[in-house]
Amino acid sequence: MVLILQIALLMSVAFFRWRQFLGSGLKPSASKKFPNALEYISKSKDQTYSRWIGLRQEARFPFVVRRERWYHRFLKFIGVAHEISVQDDTINRKLYFITDYPSHLEESLKSDSMQAALKRLFDLPVKGLFVSTHKTWCVMRGSAHDMDADYYDQIRTLMTRIPEALKDGAESSVQRLGVNTGYWAFLALALHMGLLLTAMFGALPTLLDHMEIVSHVEWYATAVFFGLMLSGIWLAVLLWFFQGTSWAGWVLVDFLVAGLFGIMITSGYALREANILLDTAAPVVHVKPVVDRSCSLTCSKSEGYGKRRRTRSTTHTLAEAMCEAGARQATINQYLRIDYKCHHSASFSYHLAMEAWRAGSTKPYRFSTSSKLFDAVRRGTLMHIPSHPGRFGIEWVDIDSIQPAQ
Repeated sequence: MVLILQIALLMSVAFFRWRQFLGSGLKPSASKKFPNALEYISKSKDQTYSRWIGLRQEARFPFVVRRERWYHRFLKFIGVAHEISVQDDTINRKLYFITDYPSHLEESLKSDSMQAALKRLFDLPVKGLFVSTHKTWCVMRGSAHDMDADYYDQIRTLMTRIPEALKDGAESSVQRLGVNTGYWAFLALALHMGLLLTAMFGALPTLLDHMEIVSHVEWYATAVFFGLMLSGIWLAVLLWFFQGTSWAGWVLVDFLVAGLFGIMITSGYALREANILLDTAAPVVHVKPVVDRSCSLTCSKSEGYGKRRRTRSTTHTLAEAMCEAGARQATINQYLRIDYKCHHSASFSYHLAMEAWRAGSTKPYRFSTSSKLFDAVRRGTLMHIPSHPGRFGIEWVDIDSIQPAQ
């Protein structure tokens, strides 16, 4: 179940991101001058985080123009990324062109009107220009997120000049495995974003699970090894697949910014699930006493309205006597006078600590449990703890299988 939820998160984020690269977020926009105007706005709390200004118009071939950075120059210098040459030195220094039709674009960039439109566009706060066969749009910088409609129509006026200057070149498109490289690049970028979001939120499904790794140090060490190995393999694939194309710079930098972190963390999740699901060995049952009982009280309250609605919570660590079944209501009554949030929601969490059973370890094994098991045991109560060796040698236990010894 945990693995299914993590894969679903990865695939849904990747699919959404891939569609974004194709301009799927652009919707018709009201414009006095352009009936074919498009726009995409991402807002939260009355603050605009992203704005795309576009037009629905035909173009001979797709390409992307971004501001050139130091890593673009470096990748061109070492021969990994392909450079599209322009006669104008200002454009060469300022802009980086990405396309599967390099000869077509080089021929089109000889046009004075094309060069003039690009210069004027990127003198404005434009982060990037995207041209597809049916849409053209600009991704704006933060300073241009909340300008008036006339300002955006000026940008659209410049964008109309781009398709008019496009010309066919002598070569066919740059392809990999029979598909334009750009589609593969967008797929890689979407996958990196999916991995990044899964790394950030992939731990949430494990809260629904009752399987737990005994030694997190062993898990982390093995996960780092697998993460580095997978990252190295994926980097080698990207270099081999995109070398010599104009997409190489974008894909490789995105790997370093998002993909590397995503692979390192999600490989840990994948290792955890594989270690548990593929483990066919019989569990070893340890009999150990309870050495500690504890609990905590979490008080929470939702505040605000609409998008400003937030949940505030405080967790209070309690003495063992306050956790007993007969004392819980008195404990809540006590904290009602201390924490106003307890009037809205108050819940207990219960924890047990068992004597260590692993060789060389003296640290008690702690785990969260139900109120039923917590109430059924006392310090010194012997417990049956079935532990599994794990497919990759990372010991784990099923929390629900821990029960008092008969």
